[in-house]
Amino acid sequence: MEQIEWWDAARVRGARCVVAGAGALGNEVVKNLVMLGWGEVVVVDFDTVEESNLSRSVFFGQADVGRPKAPALAAAAGRLNPDCRVLGLDGDLRLLLGAGLVQRSDVVFGCLDNLGGRVALSQLARQAGRLMIDGGLTTWEGTVQLFGPDTADAPQPCFACGLSSADVEELALRQSCLAYERRALAEGGVPTTPTLTSTVAALMVQEALKYLHRDRHDQRSALGRELRIDMANGRFWNHALPIDPDCVLHREPAAPDAAAGPDAGDSWRKVLAHCRTSARLPEGVLQLPARLLLSWECPVCGRSEQVMRAHAADGPPVCPHCDADVIPLFAAHVEGGEPWIDLSPAEMGVPPWTWLELRAEGAVVTFELSGTRGPLPEAAGSEAAGSEAAGSDAPEGGSPW
Repeated sequence: MEQIEWWDAARVRGARCVVAGAGALGNEVVKNLVMLGWGEVVVVDFDTVEESNLSRSVFFGQADVGRPKAPALAAAAGRLNPDCRVLGLDGDLRLLLGAGLVQRSDVVFGCLDNLGGRVALSQLARQAGRLMIDGGLTTWEGTVQLFGPDTADAPQPCFACGLSSADVEELALRQSCLAYERRALAEGGVPTTPTLTSTVAALMVQEALKYLHRDRHDQRSALGRELRIDMANGRFWNHALPIDPDCVLHREPAAPDAAAGPDAGDSWRKVLAHCRTSARLPEGVLQLPARLLLSWECPVCGRSEQVMRAHAADGPPVCPHCDADVIPLFAAHVEGGEPWIDLSPAEMGVPPWTWLELRAEGAVVTFELSGTRGPLPEAAGSEAAGSEAAGSDAPEGGSPW
């Protein structure tokens, strides 16, 4: 590859990315990345390996059945190329990825099978000003969509811009790529082929490479466009993605305050005071990127529970005793008088490097939580490939970078 005119091996070795989804498509994307020598990859997934995954996922074997997908994929990818650092995070991306981690990436890959996760990933990428490359599969067709940061020339679409009003209304329901999940549930899985999966993954990583080297070649980028493949009839389309000026889920780019952010291990009281003092907004209110589930009450069996944790499930909470939908009590901001004000963001499961917005008097100031690793594994150990520890110049905040 060194003979490719625009190829910069050092740039590829230093590149960072997030891969959301460790299924068949995520396996193929990571395979391509580590074979290219991509420097650092964080894989996020909340699912476990099943027998049905083995015929479609290059990194999974029989011994992985029952194991969390992301750590299993990371371990196998490390064996393929020990020079690449691959970390596997087991859990919902909305509870693991802060905007600060995404900002420290060069690109994020969406290899997901539900709308809620894809919208959340798109919002994180837009807020952090990073490229999101989303892949989708059906039986015979595949799509690759590139949602880039806004440019000086034109605004860029987000994933939610292309959703119908019905899609937005049904975001609480898990739906597979290209609206195939309902059919897939009846048929025992999304009916696709390894050849289509590998083709879509190759396009995704190729577009990432072009973007990474965008100052070294004059090839046309697919930013703001969709590449669609029809494997049944040998057809290929390349067309612009829609931009909805009224998109209610469109996230605007932000940048955290340059001063040191509040510590996620401190109480919300201290975090709020830090932000108010730094921004000189004594009446400011902290807006949270994800809701906190404080408690719930079951209208059927009468049970209740105090939770006090960040909550990102697509549907309403369910009573563990009778499976009925419960009545939840959520919080989405911090004003200063909350009964849980002396708990910390870390205790409540807020992701490391989360960005918080302090709002007051028409002003908005963004702050980044720092100082805790939270659920992120240490560089040396866990199921991570490439066991080099982070260098001494690594930013605070407990990140794989």
